[in-house]
Amino acid sequence: MYIGIDFGTTYSEIAALNYFKQIELLMYPGEYAIPSVFYYDGEDDGCIGKDALERGSVDADNMVLDIKMRLGEKFTLSGREFSSEEIVRRIYKEILQTGLMCAETKSFETKEIEGIVLSFPNRFNDPERELLLRCASSCMGEAEGPLPISGAIKEPVAAAIYYIEQNKENPDQQMQVKDGDALLVYDLGGGTCDIALVKYNSEIDAKFEVVDSDMIRRGGRDWDTIISEELTRQFDAHCQAKHRNVPKTPELVNSIRQCAERMKKELSIKGREMVKGNANYQYNNHPQSARLALSFEQFNQLTESLLKETMDCLKNMYDKHANQYQIKNVICVGGGSNMLQVKDAISACIPDCTCRLWEPEYAIVKGATLYASMLGRPKLQEPKNETGIALDDRAMLALDDDGTLENETGIALDDSVMLALDDDGTLTLKDGISITLNDKATRALNRAEGLAPDTSTAPPSRANAANCLLTLPEEGFISDIVSFTYGIEYYSTRLKRSCIKNLIIKNSRMPVSGDYTGRPRYENVEFARLPVYESDSELEICELDDPTAKCIGELQVQLPASFQSVETNIQVHITLNSGQILEVTATLPDGTATSAVIERTYLSDHSNS
Repeated sequence: MYIGIDFGTTYSEIAALNYFKQIELLMYPGEYAIPSVFYYDGEDDGCIGKDALERGSVDADNMVLDIKMRLGEKFTLSGREFSSEEIVRRIYKEILQTGLMCAETKSFETKEIEGIVLSFPNRFNDPERELLLRCASSCMGEAEGPLPISGAIKEPVAAAIYYIEQNKENPDQQMQVKDGDALLVYDLGGGTCDIALVKYNSEIDAKFEVVDSDMIRRGGRDWDTIISEELTRQFDAHCQAKHRNVPKTPELVNSIRQCAERMKKELSIKGREMVKGNANYQYNNHPQSARLALSFEQFNQLTESLLKETMDCLKNMYDKHANQYQIKNVICVGGGSNMLQVKDAISACIPDCTCRLWEPEYAIVKGATLYASMLGRPKLQEPKNETGIALDDRAMLALDDDGTLENETGIALDDSVMLALDDDGTLTLKDGISITLNDKATRALNRAEGLAPDTSTAPPSRANAANCLLTLPEEGFISDIVSFTYGIEYYSTRLKRSCIKNLIIKNSRMPVSGDYTGRPRYENVEFARLPVYESDSELEICELDDPTAKCIGELQVQLPASFQSVETNIQVHITLNSGQILEVTATLPDGTATSAVIERTYLSDHSNS
């Protein structure tokens, strides 16, 4: 079973590809999504989702919202401290358990998890991505073992894949995606607005090319905050007229915020000009209620600057690439795209493109699920004749997506070309001609012949995934670009000061590598340390005070007992894999490899992102 997970700021979803190659949303009947909320009051082990939201509405001090945008923080609930990592792991576990329980009532080839793809915002930094991947991989606990996380994908890119796969053969010419088309995706989620330009070409292996991507940390929660501020002003006026002062308890603040979220959704229904709601509170130990109201015109005025920020990001992307690529459609996804102002603003911003609202709540999780199935199944290729004996047209074969062998010419194959699959993975014709299939095609052919799967190409089990976060294939279906520059702090003898040596430059194609040879800082005789930086610089060397540069952690290189000298250079090799995770190796002067790891610092300050 191939699974996609969209861990959202406000809500999370999970989906899987069923027996009929259709995407199934794995939610309980009547449920929209799983709230990304954690609650703990000391009476049990805490709860996630809808239950946490309901219990937190009357005990807001012990509820954690928007954890995805607060990675690196710590929270004290009922006297117990929780790290963001522990809360994220619990939410992932709830998402997965919900999905597996819902899958029991649906049709799948297997209920065993074969691969999971996670989606991330475009410009989450390396510590954020690594934390989310690690939490997802280990969320089921040591007894179950690590989950097979087979890939990661940028959120708007996942939405683009879903749209393209659904519409590449659409009879509606306005919606059909053709080779060479580039799709501009606007993803307004709970915490971020992500933009991506994705080009489609079915003739190459990496048929989805990410031309460019960007992100600002603006999302639905910012709209909720601004509306909450207006409703709080109304509440204060109500209290001044009736009671004078009313303390702003966490429960009252939460009640106003929930009212703001409801009003935002109601004003996203065409034709609604005014909405009303209640803020519930206590005064002199008696329950009270304040009547609040918001008009569509007020809503527009209050949030105009937020919408403009996202439009500026979208327009910059379009203007940068419109002359080079055929951009016909702007696809709107993410819950925030349901707001009526969004589609109107995009149409005004880029009048030459058609703006489409495309399954805003579920396009990302469905795209991640499709990508999981792409990574899990072999690339189906036409069998090759490696004997040097030419096969005539009647014998030319192609392997279809469903794992069956078809005659490309449409002419029935007679008995003389009946096939048998040998133990070594070759097809033997009855006249003695052998066709050797590569590993990727053999597994699908085994399914067609009703034989056991070829374990050499099967997705990794939980047991053998223990030593890796991502088990990515050498060849991907997506050609993506690096969102940041990565470098190592070093002392420049020319400049006579410490600088950043950039090893991986922003906008390079992934996977990409870089090497550094130098003398690191030595903590003791066991470890050498090198600070690692992430920035937007495109220079080979930049200053430590570059306003975009942030230290994301330290590279720790383990030194053997025999390594005595602290004056010797060490060679470090850094790779950014297709899942956007930094991997490192280190080589000592004598040529021996030693273990190296980046000890991440999880940043909660995203002001420069």
